[in-house]
Amino acid sequence: MYCSNCGKKIFDDVKFCPECGADIKTGIIPTRAKSVAPTPYQARSHTGRNIAIIIILLTIIIMVPVTIFIIVPGTTWEKYEESFDYYYTPASPSSLESMDFNLDIGKIIIKYNQTPTPHVAKIDVDLDIEGPSVAGKTYEDYFEPISWVNTSSPITFTLESKPDAWVSPITWFPFHQNITLTVTLRTDVIYKIDATAITGGVEMTVPTGVTVGDLQLISTTGGVSILANGANFSTGVNGKIITGGLTMNFTNCIFGGNIVGDVTTGGIDFKIYNPEFTQTNQWTLTSTTGGIDIEIYQYKPVGANITGQVTVTTGGIDLLYEDNQASVGARFSGTTTTGGVDLDNSGGFTQIGDEILVSDDYNTASYKYTFDLHTTTGGIGVDAKSA
Repeated sequence: MYCSNCGKKIFDDVKFCPECGADIKTGIIPTRAKSVAPTPYQARSHTGRNIAIIIILLTIIIMVPVTIFIIVPGTTWEKYEESFDYYYTPASPSSLESMDFNLDIGKIIIKYNQTPTPHVAKIDVDLDIEGPSVAGKTYEDYFEPISWVNTSSPITFTLESKPDAWVSPITWFPFHQNITLTVTLRTDVIYKIDATAITGGVEMTVPTGVTVGDLQLISTTGGVSILANGANFSTGVNGKIITGGLTMNFTNCIFGGNIVGDVTTGGIDFKIYNPEFTQTNQWTLTSTTGGIDIEIYQYKPVGANITGQVTVTTGGIDLLYEDNQASVGARFSGTTTTGGVDLDNSGGFTQIGDEILVSDDYNTASYKYTFDLHTTTGGIGVDAKSA
């Protein structure tokens, strides 16, 4: 038989045409259910949920550090300021007042009064701290109680910070710290001074006419500076630093003891103008890593012999010398393991070999500068002039 719809030959027992699908009896093609395409929401439901989760996680990742490092520090950022004054006023000063100053963090400034005062020593402590988590803090949060011993020699002042004072996640932000210990001394009193700053520096200025006893200034991390004009250092001067720079600048000063400068990592800047020595004097200047610059100007009789030992492990030595005194001679010897020696005769000197520069009046001079300069790795330069 044949399909009444498409005319295709089909078997007698079929109900629907295998070719067009029409009903054999009615010739009508039945309507098939059409599949419905998923809506955009249905098709992307899982993807959208994943994106939402990612956005939430990213928000958390961003907001947590923002909260910790910006919002919280911002709300706790504040400034703490406080000052303390301490006085040492004995009934009468000793012939030699021995004083020790110790500062855990900050700078020690030692100076002399410009007008007479009843105090043998005045100590000003200025604390200025600014940063996160400072809000609501007091002295006790950062420092140990001040130790002030003023009834027995040596007079001792010690300020120490607490070991955990600056340790917290919020204090990863930089603090502004200005911690200063200012010591004011009297010009009519002789002091033996030992000042140590662990993290910070020590500065000392000595005016004309002042006599200073044994002097030792030490810094673990920071600089040490000694500036003196017309002062009398009756015994020794010692500056020592682990990491930092040492500056010694003396003009028209008298020395009764040796001069020592010792730096582990850092340089030494040493200048001396018209010094006078009451006894044979030894200078020892040493730097493990760093350079040493020396300037010596002698335009008056020196009063004694000066020997110098200048040593650098890694770094250079530069020495500038000048005198106009027939009574003063000088001899400089330079050696280096890795590096060169550069000797410059600006007048009145004779070069001996590659390493020695000696003034022409050295053998007849009343007093002499005799220096040995040595570097392990680095160069040596000497520029010398003598009348």
